[in-house]
Amino acid sequence: MGPVPGGEQIMFRIETEKELLGAFRSRDRKHVELPKGIQLPLFVRDYLAWVDPYGVRVFLVFTAPGAKKPTGIAFRRDQQGDKTLTARVCDWCRAHGSADQIGLLTTDVDSKRRVGVNLCLDLRCNEKLEAAANMGGRSVQDDMKQLIERMARFAEEALGMELPRREPLTSHPEGQWPGASRHWPPHGVSPTSCLCRPWACRRPARSPASAARARSTTAPSARPPEAA
Repeated sequence: MGPVPGGEQIMFRIETEKELLGAFRSRDRKHVELPKGIQLPLFVRDYLAWVDPYGVRVFLVFTAPGAKKPTGIAFRRDQQGDKTLTARVCDWCRAHGSADQIGLLTTDVDSKRRVGVNLCLDLRCNEKLEAAANMGGRSVQDDMKQLIERMARFAEEALGMELPRREPLTSHPEGQWPGASRHWPPHGVSPTSCLCRPWACRRPARSPASAARARSTTAPSARPPEAA
């Protein structure tokens, strides 16, 4: 299993079902349901994505730049998104769509934390990038490479996964996509969302009593304005 020659295209090969499942973290494998009718060995162009028969989970398998083995991520569709927002943007391919097309996909970091990112709900970002490139009369390869880099950065920085690679990801200035801080999770953030990243850090909600204590210790004391 690994990259195969394909010119400028991103391609890799999966030999067996065991190798496909092995791309996922051990905590995710129990949730993985392979695509119906899949035939192995399988040559994959760009990446592999599919939705389970119930429409609840979305699975992604890709190869990070310079990596020898694919990486798998098992996402869950978040049903708590704001359905009143009619226009949304995918954080990976920058495509626009409705709430039925783009929404929050979440996955577990560990037993206590989940992270989420706004993505195309079927993860067909590659098809949208190809359509946009064809309309513009240009090659899609640079856009596709950036898409795979964003997937790899999410796996490394948000999930803490180690992706063996021969080349580093593209560097970005501080404060710009895909991340401003090297700390994960960032210090002093809300327990429900981390806005310094394009993905949200979801942690267990605190009890009302602990939340009240936190507010009392972090909120600035109110003082009357000083006389001019």
